[in-house]
Amino acid sequence: QKEMHDYRHEQTTQVQKVVEEKQKQWESKLQQEQQQLYSEKQQFNDQRHTQQEAYLKTKETFEQECFKHRSEMAEAKMQLNVEKQQLDMEKKQQITLMANENEKLKKEQQQLEDLRKQWMATKKEEESQLSTERQAWKDQVSNEKVKLHEQLADYQTKR
Repeated sequence: QKEMHDYRHEQTTQVQKVVEEKQKQWESKLQQEQQQLYSEKQQFNDQRHTQQEAYLKTKETFEQECFKHRSEMAEAKMQLNVEKQQLDMEKKQQITLMANENEKLKKEQQQLEDLRKQWMATKKEEESQLSTERQAWKDQVSNEKVKLHEQLADYQTKR
């Protein structure tokens, strides 16, 4: 979740930086165009009639540029919102996937624990059975020893 949050924050920050950089460029360009208009207005004193048309044309171009830049800013904001919604949706999907994976891991862990308990029970049962068999074998060996000693004693007495 933290990685997803960091990723989303980084993406949002990058888009905001691009928007802010564009805005700075536009503001700088607007400022330059305003200075140009001021300079042209100074020249109007010499050639009022001739410069009037150029001024109006420049002003119209400036307004078109402003409108264009405002449109681009609005479009960039809409794009940012779309990307933010997309990141939110991806985040929700990741959360769901992680929750499902977590549930799956819990089930697997429970299965492993059940297998471990089953194995321990089987191991105890086998150890108990081996112990019983070992004791029976020891008892048989002891009985065989006793029989052999008796046979040896009988054999020695007969001789």
